[in-house]
Amino acid sequence: MSAYAALREGSIFGEDEEVVIKYDNSSDEEQGIPETILAEVAVPEGGSPSTTFIADEKNLVYSSKHMVVGLKVNESVALSGQFKLVIERGAVLINGIHYYHAPQEFIVIQPNISSLPTISSTQIINSSEVRDLPSDENEHLFCSDYKSVVRLENISTGLENIAKYYQPFKNLFSLPEDKQDLPLQNYTFDILTNNEASIRYDRGLVVEIEGLIDGIEEVSSFITIGNKNSGKSTISKLLLNTLVESSPISILDLDPGQSEYSKPYCLSLTNHFDPIIGFNYHKNENDLHYFYGFTTPQGNPELYLKITKSLIEHYQKNLKPKGHHLIINTPGWVKGYGKELLTEITEWVQPDHLILLSANKLDNEETLSNLVFKNLRIWKGYFVQNRYSAAEVRNFNKLVYFHKTKPLQYNFIDHLLDSSPLKISYQTGEDSSFVGVNVVSILNHDMGLNFDIEDIVLMLDTSIVGLYVIENEYFEAHKQIITYTKNRLPYLSSSKFSDLIEYNTPHVKFMGSGIIHSINVIENFFNLYLSQSEDLETIKKLMLQGYKLLVVKGESDIPKSEILMTELLEEFKRRYKQSFKSKGPLPTFPYVSYNNKINGVWKIRRNIMRRGQH
Repeated sequence: MSAYAALREGSIFGEDEEVVIKYDNSSDEEQGIPETILAEVAVPEGGSPSTTFIADEKNLVYSSKHMVVGLKVNESVALSGQFKLVIERGAVLINGIHYYHAPQEFIVIQPNISSLPTISSTQIINSSEVRDLPSDENEHLFCSDYKSVVRLENISTGLENIAKYYQPFKNLFSLPEDKQDLPLQNYTFDILTNNEASIRYDRGLVVEIEGLIDGIEEVSSFITIGNKNSGKSTISKLLLNTLVESSPISILDLDPGQSEYSKPYCLSLTNHFDPIIGFNYHKNENDLHYFYGFTTPQGNPELYLKITKSLIEHYQKNLKPKGHHLIINTPGWVKGYGKELLTEITEWVQPDHLILLSANKLDNEETLSNLVFKNLRIWKGYFVQNRYSAAEVRNFNKLVYFHKTKPLQYNFIDHLLDSSPLKISYQTGEDSSFVGVNVVSILNHDMGLNFDIEDIVLMLDTSIVGLYVIENEYFEAHKQIITYTKNRLPYLSSSKFSDLIEYNTPHVKFMGSGIIHSINVIENFFNLYLSQSEDLETIKKLMLQGYKLLVVKGESDIPKSEILMTELLEEFKRRYKQSFKSKGPLPTFPYVSYNNKINGVWKIRRNIMRRGQH
């Protein structure tokens, strides 16, 4: 039995488990590694100081809202926080890539959730391409001692307030005082001069990347594979920032567990026209996101592959002819089902360049067997411990998504519960003219097998869900696969979900994710929160035009800070202490056990799942 088939039967292989896989229309014999492998080089390293900057009264110029930094030969600094970076003199290396042409500038949002960017002094061969911006405050830095001058300007997006909303992120945008190399109290960024969290790029890697890019004459596709935390995201971003100087880039993001390109619980194909330094805040109206519902490919293998193939087909039909290079971001899983997944993807894409990040040469031949590619590079992966767990990274992405109000603006001052949710009615029974929620689906759980019809509402309550609108005529043609029950929500089984939701078609549109806060079962409506960055008016317009609304749920854990307000918790703790001291009855939260971990999920929903499986 293949890993894929076993997953369908409910047997989940571990990431390191050995699985024998046979493929249709291919030899069962293992293929040897092609002889075109290039020399092994090291990927960016972490864990050792990568900055050489020594601050003094000359190389730092302080202003009320910005700072000017002068860099001498071979000097570099690491930066965290939020700022606009403006090149005022010469050229700089940012994460190994040359930038010049003042007044070239970048908006940088850099939380301490990932490796920090390093800015270094450098020179370019053709100095005539450099344009400087001398001024009264930086003129003393225009001398032979300094090679590069940059200005760092304060920027406030609202993300700096995330710690007030979610305590585990208290050091996300500002380092503790004992970790700060320079006391910068009035700035939205930190300069680190001896930091272990920044990226140190091996020169051999940069040369390899440059050599790879220089030889490209046609639209190309790239896929980087390797185990978790081996540097795949770093390599992908380095490729993007190098290629985007001359061509648009499409990123196929297939890692739902630690994505920085996709909406929560989605797979995506996003388009990029500018470098990404730090956190990816770039959005394009032509980006494609589809709700997957899980954090790993094995959550729902059939749906994962269907979405993946549809995104690849969209790229090949619509973006490749426009000159977009393709970079594929893969999950950190190269064995078991992960290997079969990579085989499928490489067969569909047939990438021009495959980059394997590996620390174990003995595993390389097995990893590469049956994969399809035209050119191969094997680079030594580096493995570092992330500051935050994968679950915390996902919480960050969810909070950023639901609290985004407009480009580069986030509201973490007001609690989600401070505003009224969207009140949207849901259909009961069969009514073709109903405007509201017309059908619901719960992935990986089917009515009659995993739960009873009366439990549907409770299973959806307090969940992150995906929202699809479906053209009426198309919906009516598929109505026979929907279960209609008197006084109950129309229900689409998980096994029939893919029969209704087709991708790359004008009949079905994904409109984003939402949080179901609560459900009124008397008056039949959802209390729903949407990201303010989503176009609610378009959703309403389409529904009034006859489009039907489908709500779909997968794993969908909600960050606990979205459910319980800090003020409410503080008041509860105060009352609890008073009752404890007076030996009176202890206060409780409704439906929530004080001693058990909530973790964004009401315990009642988990009990329903278990009951349906007995």
